[in-house]
Formats: sequence, C-alpha cells, structure tokens
Amino acid sequence: MPRNDGIGGLPRQLRRLPGNAGPQHTTAHDDVITHARRLVTRHMPRRNDGCLPCGQVYCRPFRKALAYLDRHRDPAARRVRAVLQLHGLQPPEMVPERMDDNEQQ
Repeated sequence: MPRNDGIGGLPRQLRRLPGNAGPQHTTAHDDVITHARRLVTRHMPRRNDGCLPCGQVYCRPFRKALAYLDRHRDPAARRVRAVLQLHGLQPPEMVPERMDDNEQQ
C-alpha cells in the first residue's frame, strides 16, 4: 500500500530507490564456475552408458569440473555428488592438490 510523504511528494514505494541487485558475473572466476557447472551438466554419467559425449563413466572434463567445484563451490559439488549417489553411481574422490596428472594414487 503506497504511503504519501506529504504535500507534493511521491508515494514512498513509487520513488526509485537503490535496491539489491542480483548477482553479477563480472569476474573471470565466476565465468569459470559457470563453465564448470555447464561441463558437469553436459558430462553427467548415465547409469548404463556413462557420459553421452565421451562414452566413459567419469570422463576427464567431468572430473576436472567437479574438482574445481569441490575447491571453489562446495555446495554445488555436494549436490552433484548427491545426484550421482541417488542414481547408484559412486562419485569420484577428490584428488589431492600435490598429485600431478601422470601420477597414480
């Protein structure tokens, strides 16, 4: 319900006030997170045939995107792992930072 501030004034709710702006993706970090989410969505393995574009159960783009989400957006990574467990797939473990790509656990 609009309120009047007095004679000649505009109702308080009709005036333009600075509001809370939505989240803005202005940094490169946010762009990388958005890209990681898209990669996880695209390469999410299916129960029977794995990743549709790659044909593997946990392809390299999926693992890298999930590792990035683990490191920088933990709630998003937990949701991805929960979806995998819901479909009966064991989610990949997070690789320690000190290991290189060519080393084995």
